[in-house]
Amino acid sequence: MAAEPLLKLDAYVVDAANVIPDDREGALAAKLKAHEEATSNQVAVATVQTLEGRAVEEAALDILRGSGLGQADRNNEIGRAHV
Repeated sequence: MAAEPLLKLDAYVVDAANVIPDDREGALAAKLKAHEEATSNQVAVATVQTLEGRAVEEAALDILRGSGLGQADRNNEIGRAHV
């Protein structure tokens, strides 16, 4: 059974670790929205304060799988984890 996601990815940018300055967060969200409108590809950015003991890959997959990101008929979501 998969663990609960560390956060709910419900916006283009979810900065749970509070590391992205507000003005940059807004600008990034606007760029990601424009990218989706132009290409239909969905890209989101998330930060977390802790992995709660999980491997980076496990935490990233849990977040992505619970996000609803991408369109079922296109498989056009993008996920990437940085440490």
